[in-house]
Amino acid sequence: MKKVFLYIATAFAALSVQSCLHDNEDVFDVPAAERIELTVAADKALLESADNGWKFEYYLGADMIYGGHNILAKFKDGKAYLAGEKNGAQAVAVSSYDVTTDQGPVLSFDTYNEVIHDFAQPYSDNVEGLKGDYEFVIMKTTNDSIYLKGKKWGNYMLMTRLPETTTWDDFLGGVVDMSENIWSVYDGTYNEVKIAGEVDINSNWLYISAGEEQLEAPFIFTPKGIKLDQPYIFDGKAVQYFTYDVQAMTLTSDENSSLVLKAVVPKDWLPFEAFAGTYAFTYSYGTVPVTLVPDPANKRYLMKGLSNKFDVVMTYSKTRGTLLINAQQVGVDADGIAVWMAAWDLKNGGSLTWSTDAGVYLVWNMNQEKPAFAFADQGLYPGITTDSFILWGLVNGASNGIYGGAEWFTKGATSGRIPYWTSLVKTGN
Repeated sequence: MKKVFLYIATAFAALSVQSCLHDNEDVFDVPAAERIELTVAADKALLESADNGWKFEYYLGADMIYGGHNILAKFKDGKAYLAGEKNGAQAVAVSSYDVTTDQGPVLSFDTYNEVIHDFAQPYSDNVEGLKGDYEFVIMKTTNDSIYLKGKKWGNYMLMTRLPETTTWDDFLGGVVDMSENIWSVYDGTYNEVKIAGEVDINSNWLYISAGEEQLEAPFIFTPKGIKLDQPYIFDGKAVQYFTYDVQAMTLTSDENSSLVLKAVVPKDWLPFEAFAGTYAFTYSYGTVPVTLVPDPANKRYLMKGLSNKFDVVMTYSKTRGTLLINAQQVGVDADGIAVWMAAWDLKNGGSLTWSTDAGVYLVWNMNQEKPAFAFADQGLYPGITTDSFILWGLVNGASNGIYGGAEWFTKGATSGRIPYWTSLVKTGN
């Protein structure tokens, strides 16, 4: 469990001792039940009053162990319209919502909404999933802010009214761009002391150490950098917002301009253009010639040649300077079965998932003349260490078992199994 150092009390700390009826003026000449009903009605009206919706700073896991994510939420006529960082503003998921009473008002997304419920989705190998909430105790409200507490996992969260001038596309696009551009490892000097920092983009936690001064905190991405879940004390000053300069590759505290972290570029980092060319791909069933074709508009490559039926999508991570291969849908067959290349943990018993959080990344041998890559698990999906992939069928989102359509099999395979990815050796430009 991550330990939080030197944090200061914020508004949330006081909320635990405040009434469930927030700061609204209570009418004590009416019964308590009626006062709660009035509060519920006022909360619904407040939620639906934001024509451009709310920015929801949503945190995952006990003690926010999986960090924070941005969700945009609009409430109208009992419906909730949600969009998140993962799929962007074009993928708005609609469900119903309600504000109910349970010793106070509770915001509940009471029918399935993939943007928020996917964070709470249990899996056979991970029954608690990412430990996300979809019911929230409303602790306090103002005209522009709604303070929440996750009902199951207890994390304090905040909704703020999204300005009318901010489009959902611009905000979520800016957040995604920042998450793709921000660096992971930093160093520098602070008050003549060596400083080290890490932006853990797998769990959305920030770590800073300078002598005896240390900071560990969960964060969300912003279009300008990152925001910690609350203010923290570092060298006697409260810090919460950090701005990332893409060109200078520096991360600077907004509240303490002397706190500057400089990116450390790893030796095995490669630019996007470096991966184009022909390769020999080796896995358990042999070696297959493949070609990596760049798709710069989508910041990805397509691996062509492994199967006659589909290409493998490989996304570029600027912070790692490498390519990522995640579980992905590779097509739909003539019978309407969605064919997925699922992430497979073959060595540890054969658990698999089609969650797009699971997958591998390329590890370069750092040989400029004879580039070669191994495959390593990304470490993003609890309970699965991806060392293989497997073709898996889904019908209406439900498992249909290992896929048996021979025309989809990878070259050299006699089934949907694609076991033990070993290496990718460059053979030409």
